[in-house]
Amino acid sequence: MNNRKRIISVTALALVIFSLVLLSARMISEIQEVRRSRGAGGLATFFFSPDSISVKPGETFTLTLYLNPTLEGLEQYRVSAFDTSITYPADMLSLASAEYGDIFQKQLKGDPGAISLKKLEINNPAGTVKIAMGTLCTTAAPWQCFTAQNTGVAATLRFTALPSSGRKTGTITLNPKDVAIAALGSDSNVVNFDKIPFVSIAIQSPSPSLSPTASPTAKPSPTATPTPITATPTPRATPTPTPRVTSTPTPTPTPSTSSRLSEIQKQITETEAKLADLQSQEKTLSSQIAVVDNQIALTTLRIDAVRQQISDLTLDIDTTIKKIGSLEESIDELTKVLINRIIATYEVGGTQSFEVLMEWGDVFTYGEKKYARDNWLKGTDWHEFYGSALRHLYRFWAGEDVDPETGINHLAHALWNVAAIRAYQMRGLGQDDRHKTKEEAK
Repeated sequence: MNNRKRIISVTALALVIFSLVLLSARMISEIQEVRRSRGAGGLATFFFSPDSISVKPGETFTLTLYLNPTLEGLEQYRVSAFDTSITYPADMLSLASAEYGDIFQKQLKGDPGAISLKKLEINNPAGTVKIAMGTLCTTAAPWQCFTAQNTGVAATLRFTALPSSGRKTGTITLNPKDVAIAALGSDSNVVNFDKIPFVSIAIQSPSPSLSPTASPTAKPSPTATPTPITATPTPRATPTPTPRVTSTPTPTPTPSTSSRLSEIQKQITETEAKLADLQSQEKTLSSQIAVVDNQIALTTLRIDAVRQQISDLTLDIDTTIKKIGSLEESIDELTKVLINRIIATYEVGGTQSFEVLMEWGDVFTYGEKKYARDNWLKGTDWHEFYGSALRHLYRFWAGEDVDPETGINHLAHALWNVAAIRAYQMRGLGQDDRHKTKEEAK
């Protein structure tokens, strides 16, 4: 009796295990079929040219979509039709026109009655364009269809950059959910989903209009009146006004994390949460298929995020290069101004202005050695500089040209003290102890 129960139990357990094996095999088979229907392992690929575009508002550019039926010389598909949906940022671009490519036509020798399947739907507000095209077939015997076996143009798109107040970035890409390629001899979608193409788009900031900078008007220098005893003094040359260097403004870079990247990161977070929820549920056939779907979507979003980061980095590099170029232009202009001033000084035949500056510098150097560097900036009463200037002017007017203590001209000392008062006034240093009227004191 016990042996019979044991045999029945073993038999029942074997049946249960066999049923589980069959169910698992069926589940795996159906998941693999889902992957095959999505083109996993397919060889046919789309790609854009160019893959990176930078334009200004109002400019128009052309983008070409190619279809390659073969991958690295492996299996070659005889592509008979394709259906695709292209998405683009509607706030940045407007699709002006779209044309079918010649990927099927160039296989045809010429048949005026040839027929084809075509679909073209442009939706600028939504930022999408749907393009479908079927193989061309002859209308006379032997009724042959000319499939695409070599890389060719699938579509040509012409976009116009919309007006923008600042720099914007985005991408043009194929929608993986709406991409399909049919081939003779294959009953599944042969798209290679590992190579969904995209194009990085950058719309630069509009160049601001520059107002001309007015050149300063030089004031005429007074002419010295000669005395009967001395010779007529040499007239001083009228200084040439120094032109102001106006730097070329450069676009202000936007933050490296664009709104498009933030949107992708948000979608990644939502998809990860959804995937975690599905994995925590009871494992059924439908739940496993949903897990696979979300894993594919999550991988696609992560690839899009990396592409967007590369696009933003490229734009930041472009902005830096433009700023460096503007700085180089400013340095060149300043160099020209300095050279012109030196030439003008030697053309009038004198270097007195440079000698005055050198004497002034000698006074500063002497004070630095005697007291301390920048000691004069610590703040003092204004009358200290005023009194020093008067003492040096008095000694000069008494007939003494050079200060016996410093060996520097008294006028250079006086000028330095006057300049110090002006510096205190500009910087708000020291105590302004000038004598004031009763009205000013109020």
